Amino acid sequence: MHKEILPNAKRPLLFGHRGVSSLAPENTIASFKKAVELGIPGVELDVHLTKTGELAVIHDSSIKRTGRIYENGKIIEAPDLKVEDLSWEELQKYDFGIWFSKEYEGEKLPLLYDVLKLLGSDIYVDIEIKIDNLKYKGVVEKTYQVLKDILKVLPGNPHRFLVSSFNPFAIRYFSKICSDIPTALIYDNHPDNLFFLKKGRGLLFCRPDILKPSYKCFTKKKDKESWCWTVDDKEKAAALIKKGVTGIISNRPQDLNQD
Repeated sequence: MHKEILPNAKRPLLFGHRGVSSLAPENTIASFKKAVELGIPGVELDVHLTKTGELAVIHDSSIKRTGRIYENGKIIEAPDLKVEDLSWEELQKYDFGIWFSKEYEGEKLPLLYDVLKLLGSDIYVDIEIKIDNLKYKGVVEKTYQVLKDILKVLPGNPHRFLVSSFNPFAIRYFSKICSDIPTALIYDNHPDNLFFLKKGRGLLFCRPDILKPSYKCFTKKKDKESWCWTVDDKEKAAALIKKGVTGIISNRPQDLNQD
């Protein structure tokens, strides 16, 4: 498994959570540009499928938390609407930067393809598929299609990409239609996830508090990797690496990055 997952990357791996989300609004072009400028080796991002079939880079299923709109000359919070219920054209009406600071006013929701093109061939990318039901085939197939398209424009090792999800069925389906790109299961204490991990469905993503003695089998196996999110403290990151964690996902990768 080590050889399959980002084989040319030096361990421990470091990923910026939703770009560099401590310095710029999460999952925006500005946040991913920060990662490029700061030399962060990898980034994590989230994707949702829109009503019209595009892959939008956004964490929440709703636009309410990070979306803003102008109404009667005022900036107000976006309504609690789901990404999957909105067309790409409708989504472009909202501002996804000003909630963070005035400096980022005008940031729009980006497409996965555009983000990957910006990041180029040298940054490792973890694409988290956000789907919490059994209607996962559409978003999985679209993710695969976008990755195929970007590899035509920016050829190179497909193992610079990783596809992850809380949904084990989405991961299993992605592995079925695409054997070239590695996968990861994000662990959330669901019993089905342990079954999928034992069956070799990629590596383990977990929060630091998951790494209790009962999960030592995953962190110590030579053919299994375990990554933790979200870790912003240097000492905590060092302690996790000592326990066998091989990847860290951080809101503050600029503080953890090493030459």
